[in-house]
Amino acid sequence: MNNYKLIIENLQFLEQFQSLYPNGDLKAYALWLSDKMLQTKKTVQLEHTPNHSPQNTAHTQEFPEIEISTLITNLYRFARGYLKKALENTVFRTVDEFGFLSSLIQHESMLKSELIQEHLMEISSGTEVIKRLHKMGLIQEWPDPHDGRAKRVSLTVKGRNAIIAVFADMHKVAKIMNGNLSLEEQKRIIIILNKLKNFHTRIFENEKDKNLDNILKNYIK
Repeated sequence: MNNYKLIIENLQFLEQFQSLYPNGDLKAYALWLSDKMLQTKKTVQLEHTPNHSPQNTAHTQEFPEIEISTLITNLYRFARGYLKKALENTVFRTVDEFGFLSSLIQHESMLKSELIQEHLMEISSGTEVIKRLHKMGLIQEWPDPHDGRAKRVSLTVKGRNAIIAVFADMHKVAKIMNGNLSLEEQKRIIIILNKLKNFHTRIFENEKDKNLDNILKNYIK
């Protein structure tokens, strides 16, 4: 009887899945079912928590948006720790210095403002990073020929050699950060994170000076 009960329960879940994802395959169903079981487990744990009542549920329930924010913050901290190890015996003092040179190696030159904007930094903080890189002889700068008020920057030979020298360790960091994700999982998470990045880029470019209530009203439906 237990086997029949399991089959019936599985068919019920499969019916739910197919109604939501008509073209879903076996892998997608397995992931969906795993998430479903995880949420069920959390609900059971919550219901058996001492002093559980409808009044205090709102204060103890785990909301997905809070969990996502916490996970992203934790992953960022893990990444910073690995990156710090990779830069220990290099000319770079901060991850931002490495990031700026990584952008410049992909371009012949960039406006200072473009470089700072690409790394989602405030002008004052980004300018300090550029000053340090220039002082170390890793970048060079000159007036933009199309705008006398703006300046362009590019890598020096020393800067190019410095960034290339740490690529191998940075690749190790990337592999460690990917952890035990399969190639298929990596592809899916890239799509999801790009969607999230594009959402926040719009806010950063158009609404970064607005307060939280305005951002919530304009972007969260």
